[in-house]
Amino acid sequence: MENVTEELYKRFQENFVATAKDNPFYKYYYNLLDTGTVYSKFFNRKLLKEIDEEWVTAVETALPHIQYVIDHPRTFIEEDRQIVSVAVAKKFTVESIRHMAQHSEMVDRIKPDGMVEPNKVLNIFKEESLNTYENRFINTLLKELRDFVNKRAEVIFERSKNEDGVRLDIDGTIDNYSEVVTYKLEMRIREKQTDMSNDKENLNIFNRVSSLHRQVNDMASSGFMLSMMPYPLVKHPVVKTNAIAKNIHYKECYNLWNFIHSYERIGYKVELIEQDPVINKKFEEDIYNFMLLNYVILREHMTNKDILRLDKGLKPKEYTVNYIQQFVKELVYEYDISESDLKQLLLSELVKAQSEKREILKKAEEIKTRAEGKIKAAEENSLDSWNTFLKAQKQETDVKEEAEISKSTLTKREKDRLRKAKNQKKKQQQKEQEEQRRLKQQKAQEERIAAEKVEAKASGHEENDTGNGGAEIETVTAQNDRPAKKTGWFARFRNKT
Repeated sequence: MENVTEELYKRFQENFVATAKDNPFYKYYYNLLDTGTVYSKFFNRKLLKEIDEEWVTAVETALPHIQYVIDHPRTFIEEDRQIVSVAVAKKFTVESIRHMAQHSEMVDRIKPDGMVEPNKVLNIFKEESLNTYENRFINTLLKELRDFVNKRAEVIFERSKNEDGVRLDIDGTIDNYSEVVTYKLEMRIREKQTDMSNDKENLNIFNRVSSLHRQVNDMASSGFMLSMMPYPLVKHPVVKTNAIAKNIHYKECYNLWNFIHSYERIGYKVELIEQDPVINKKFEEDIYNFMLLNYVILREHMTNKDILRLDKGLKPKEYTVNYIQQFVKELVYEYDISESDLKQLLLSELVKAQSEKREILKKAEEIKTRAEGKIKAAEENSLDSWNTFLKAQKQETDVKEEAEISKSTLTKREKDRLRKAKNQKKKQQQKEQEEQRRLKQQKAQEERIAAEKVEAKASGHEENDTGNGGAEIETVTAQNDRPAKKTGWFARFRNKT
């Protein structure tokens, strides 16, 4: 950005100061200023504001969904059953007749033609009600969101109104031999903070915060909120009903609820940048030229003015605290001043400076205390909400841990029982296998014994048969020229044939 004052400043130095330095009155009056009592105080402070964009984005994302829920709240038909006099009854329904039939004390008389004249009747009033859990959840969310946004917006914009900008104070007394000139000036330059036009980098985020602040407060004062005033608020954590879990608008509101209760940071940061307040030699010369020019302009507009005489000599230069602060080396190396004079001057000016410093620090401490009080209040409210959340979370964790402990204990007992049952079953199977093996061995042994008995018996018969028919067998064998198997049954068969 172009420095629009730089060219004019250069022209002032070239056209006025450079040409006026040779003027006798300029030298005379500049000497009075340089040797007089002139105190100058200067500071330049600027506030740099930084806002955490995370919470701004989270609120902006959920606002359209909150607005939709407010415009389309969930309702249900609520019945109010009252027993009223027949004279004020508005409508007779099937429920009214059924109730009358069950309560004969409400019937005065029954006419011969069957007409019934009751004295009281059940009247059912039906009306829409907003008293649903989802509506109470939105009502509570809006109240907490309003507090969440307002605390941050108010502190951000109020901190912008604190002590900042540029300030120049001049307080001087000039002894002009025939007159005393007292000069006091308080000049303040302060950038506008209302529209944040001085902070273009953060202009967008400031506008967004301002817009959120307005929208949230409008929603918090809507007709929906007024209608929900008689109903109780919900507590954290929120019960996730079907509507909250499945409806897109309620889901976004639920996400914002969890974000607000988990956001631990303040959400903003304000930093003060301060220029070195020391007035250097060049700045001091410009201040003297400014005072001299003001004196000349004032005298030229006076109708009755004395003629100034310049026959007085130049005053010797006295050393004040300004030079001690700004030109220590110059005092030591270029000027002839004794140590005792320097100590006396320093001591006197030190007392004055300490008194001024105490006043400045007192004011700064008051400003700081007010700002910190507001920040601390906001932090304490946020901390209370966080502690409440942690307490609820701890209770929930304790319940879960107890359930897990109970479950683990039950699981351990179940495992032990299953393990014992498995071992018993395994032992039973082993016993059954051993029994089957024993039975098989016993059966095999019995079969083997029976076979041996049969074989022994068969062997005895074979020996007998062989003795009786041996000659015949030998004859047949010889005739057929082939051997014959000599078995008991074969021999008996041959004997029979």
